[in-house]
Amino acid sequence: MIMTKMEKEIIIITLIYLERFMFNTGLLINSRNWKRLLFTAMIIASKIWDDDSYENNHFAQVFTHLSVSEINALERTFLEMINYKVYVKCSEYFKYFFIIKSIALKYNFDGLSLVPISISKMMKLQEYAYQSQKKLRKRYALNNSTSN
Repeated sequence: MIMTKMEKEIIIITLIYLERFMFNTGLLINSRNWKRLLFTAMIIASKIWDDDSYENNHFAQVFTHLSVSEINALERTFLEMINYKVYVKCSEYFKYFFIIKSIALKYNFDGLSLVPISISKMMKLQEYAYQSQKKLRKRYALNNSTSN
C-alpha cells in the first residue's frame, strides 16, 4: 500500500473482494496463494476506488517479480472468479470498516487511522464502481470472444 501510494480505504475494499473470491470459488486463502490473491484484490480495489491508481505496467515496476502479462492474467482471472462484481454496497464497506477498527482498538493499533467516509463520497464511489463493473464485463467478454 505504501509503495503504490494506495489510500488506506483500499484495504477494506480488498477484504470485500477476497471474501467474494472465496465465496464464489470455494477456495481458501493459504500459505501458497495469499500473496497473489491479496496483491490482485488490492490492485483491482485501487483501480476501482482510487482516482489516482497505478496501471499494471506501473505495478510491474514496483513489484518486479511479476511481469505485466502476469498481472494482467491475475487480474482477469480474479475478475472472472468474482463475476466482475466490483460494486460495493455501503453496508458491506461499513461492516469491514467496523471489524478492522475494532481489531485495531483491541490491539491498541491505530496505524491506519481509519475514519468513516462520507455518504456523498461513498455514493460517488459506488457509481464509479458500478460503471467500471459494466466496462470490465464488456471488455473481457470482447477479449474472450475474439480469442476463441
